[in-house]
Amino acid sequence: MYKRITISVLTVMLAIACAPYLSANMPSYPLRKSEILALVAGGIMPENIAYDIQSRGVAFVRGDSFDTLL
Repeated sequence: MYKRITISVLTVMLAIACAPYLSANMPSYPLRKSEILALVAGGIMPENIAYDIQSRGVAFVRGDSFDTLL
């Protein structure tokens, strides 16, 4: 009984300890149109949006319709 509880507690502690490492090293996917529009609509600073685009890239081809929405 105590062995099972000890293993469970150690497993939970290990998961909690590794969670920040796993979330920090997740691959970042390119930005979608909707994400860029949401950043602009949310009032995010243009420098931050430019950094996100530069670091993550975009998953679409920019066109006149997107420029109009923007």
